[in-house]
Amino acid sequence: MASQLVKNKWPVSVKFPDFFEVLENCGQPEIIRSKFKNHTNPVGIEVEVEGWKKTIPSLHLWECREDGSLKDSGREFVSIILSGVLIDYALRDLEDVFKWHGDLKWSHRTSIHVHVNLKELPVLKLKWLIAYYALTEPYWYMMCDEKRLGNSFCFPVCSMNPRSVVPGKNWPKYCGLNLGSSLTTFNTVEFRQMHGHEDFALYRKWIKRICEFIDYIHNTPAKILRIQMETYLMSGKIGFKEVFGGSLPENVDKVIYDNAKWVADFIQTGNR
Repeated sequence: MASQLVKNKWPVSVKFPDFFEVLENCGQPEIIRSKFKNHTNPVGIEVEVEGWKKTIPSLHLWECREDGSLKDSGREFVSIILSGVLIDYALRDLEDVFKWHGDLKWSHRTSIHVHVNLKELPVLKLKWLIAYYALTEPYWYMMCDEKRLGNSFCFPVCSMNPRSVVPGKNWPKYCGLNLGSSLTTFNTVEFRQMHGHEDFALYRKWIKRICEFIDYIHNTPAKILRIQMETYLMSGKIGFKEVFGGSLPENVDKVIYDNAKWVADFIQTGNR
């Protein structure tokens, strides 16, 4: 659930936080190696935890609040809007807080949500964002706990009817890829698949994959997105490793084969 902190600052016209201004407010922390310096499109991160027993430390990049959907003193940490190196600092700070607390609990109720700004993404490109995601959806869930695939709060896109679901209208909030309330309220796409945990190497890998994917959709002409997808649907040979920074597994053809029909039905529907 996105906080007022995110909601009040997320509109497209807003001036996003300046890296150096935020560092000044944080007391100029040590310089750390950046994994996200090339990702300037803003993101927002929400992390749910249970078993929180201590007072909340002072945080500059996160808001912490109680969450009624969690148990055992559940808390939700919601970042300010982040981009570039600020993502690195935010993750480092949250990692330090979790280590300081220790003994946190991660149940099926806890999860990690990542909002990515869609700016003024054309409707046509939104269609291809969904198509590319849906085709590779098994690949996304492969990074998450296997129980997330059957979780009612992040059910797969490809379990919906491709000919009737419309982003921003009847798209369910609790889909693994939220283009319902996320799109209409914040102008973002929300990735809800990731389970709750404190493996920050996985945090970074997951968020980087999301950033690379959305950057690719933003930066690639719609014509190229269409040609690549149509080529796959006709030949069965996937040829866009750059979508994930070249990190697609060798068995990707077998992994995504079952989703091809859903994608074909979706892109052939005219009421987008």
